[in-house]
Amino acid sequence: MDVKLLSETKSSIKVQIDGADAKFMNALRRTMMNRVPVLAIEEVSIYENSSVIFDEFLAHRLGMVPLRAEISKGKDDTKAKFTLEKEGPGVVYSSDLKTKSPGVEVADKKIPLVELAKGQNVKLEAEAVFGYGKEHAKWQPGLAAYNEMPLIKVSKECNLCKKCIKACPKDVLDKKGEKIAFKNDYDCILCGKCADICPKDAIRITGDREKFLMTIESNGSLEPKEMLEAALESIGSRAEELKKEIKKL
Repeated sequence: MDVKLLSETKSSIKVQIDGADAKFMNALRRTMMNRVPVLAIEEVSIYENSSVIFDEFLAHRLGMVPLRAEISKGKDDTKAKFTLEKEGPGVVYSSDLKTKSPGVEVADKKIPLVELAKGQNVKLEAEAVFGYGKEHAKWQPGLAAYNEMPLIKVSKECNLCKKCIKACPKDVLDKKGEKIAFKNDYDCILCGKCADICPKDAIRITGDREKFLMTIESNGSLEPKEMLEAALESIGSRAEELKKEIKKL
């Protein structure tokens, strides 16, 4: 199996994975979102809240704030304490959450939580624990999606009219010599508009069932590469556990 990094930003990566199949890719996608341990606020003790939103709404917003921590700390008994105290007028941001727990920080410090008018204030304590996305969305480190890499087949019915090139919404086709070919297959969305506008079977776009393009987007609690690595480790460890159980039969 080969992996090629196509693009990378602070919050997302695109990779091409060759030699896999749809079953493995779906398992990888689901594992990234559901079985990678992430830190999130679980318990909130509100001492003062004279803002316009109810305590429950404020607690829910706090739970959805992405927190960054070392993934190796993802133990059932690992906890992090936070405090928040602010008086209006002004906006309470995620950066107002303070912690003394080592190696723990708010991933995105610009998330607005509630706006306070003059005389309004919020004072609370919160406790964060590690959990998994399969339990609640607040423990999802991000999103992952994949699609098959496209394949193009041009038959003798093609008269090189270039209508398919103009019809493509992603501008991924071009005339190369005496045939139509991809100029950028990574952006193809397999919509089939090129085939629809051409004579029957002149052009066929299909997916390669052994080559995939995967996009991984992080909410900041983990780096995209960390999400991928952690998901692969999870799949590997569960496979080893299954082997041990099978040997007991």
